[in-house]
Amino acid sequence: GGGSPNGALLSAIENSFESVDNFLANFKSAGSPTASFGSGWIWLVKTPQGLQIQFSQNAENPLVCGSGTPLLV
Repeated sequence: GGGSPNGALLSAIENSFESVDNFLANFKSAGSPTASFGSGWIWLVKTPQGLQIQFSQNAENPLVCGSGTPLLV
């Protein structure tokens, strides 16, 4: 709740998205009504390649899909 990320999370965000502002813009864009059809969730996921923004429909999640470790929904 509140403030900017720091430490290891900040480093991972900067490595994967260049900046916190860029991550936030991408996360918000992925969750916009025009980006997906129907209900679903937007996730920040830790993968072996770095952090990724992923979309899942209905009750699916990155753990069930095997696509990484969810950090934020």
